[in-house]
Amino acid sequence: MVMSIMNRNATYALFGVTFALVASGLVGSNLLSAQPSGLVAQDTTPSSDGMKITGHVTTIATDANGNIKAYRQTDNVVVATGKDCVTKLLFGGPSTSRGAAVGAGTSCVGALTNPFNVIAVGNRSAVISPAATDIRLANEPNGTSNGLNRQAGTITYTNSTTVAGASSVAVIQTTFGPLTGLRSGGTQVTESGLFNSTTPISSTGGMFAHQGISSIALNNGDSLTIKWTINVG
Repeated sequence: MVMSIMNRNATYALFGVTFALVASGLVGSNLLSAQPSGLVAQDTTPSSDGMKITGHVTTIATDANGNIKAYRQTDNVVVATGKDCVTKLLFGGPSTSRGAAVGAGTSCVGALTNPFNVIAVGNRSAVISPAATDIRLANEPNGTSNGLNRQAGTITYTNSTTVAGASSVAVIQTTFGPLTGLRSGGTQVTESGLFNSTTPISSTGGMFAHQGISSIALNNGDSLTIKWTINVG
C-alpha cells in the first residue's frame, strides 16, 4: 500500500514537471511569435557608392622648337584644406581655423567664391614629398617675371554616366612660357599645386591638391604644360 502511494506520487511529480516544461515552451513560443517583426529584424548596413576624389598630374616640357624635353605623370595628393572646401561648398558653413596640429592657416579659404582652377609650380632643389597638411608650395618662383607665375588654366568637364563606378572628371590645364629672363643656368620645376587664387601664399586663396615632380630643367625659350585631372566618383 505504501509503495503504491509512493509510485503514484512520483508519477504525479513527473507529470507536473513535464507539464511545466511544455507550458513554459508554449508560453515562450507564443511570446516570441507575438513580438512585432521590427523588434527582431537585423540591422543592415546601407550601401555606399564609394564616391571619392582622386586624380593625377601630367607635366610636359618642350624646347623653343616644340620638341619634348621631359614628360612626367603621377597621382596627386588632395590636401586637408581641399577636402574641407569640398564639404563646405556642398553643405555650407563658415571657414574655421585648422590649428597648429594640421598646419597653419584657415581651412577652405576663398573656396566658396573662387574655383580651384589656378596652377602653380615650385622650383625648390630638394625632392618634394607632398603631405595632406600642406597649404602652400615649398618654393614658388612668383614675381620673378620669368613666366612661371601662377595662372588660371582652362577647364574641361566630362559628366558622370549611369554606369556603376563612372566618375565625373574635370581637367585643368595651362602652359607656362615660352620662358624668358631665366638665369644662364636656367631653373628647375620640382612640384605643382592646384589653388583658387593667383596670389602666392595668400590669405584669400587655398590649396586643393599638391604633388612633387621629378626635377625638370628649364631654360629660356622652353615651355611647360601642366594638366591636373580630377576624378569625382
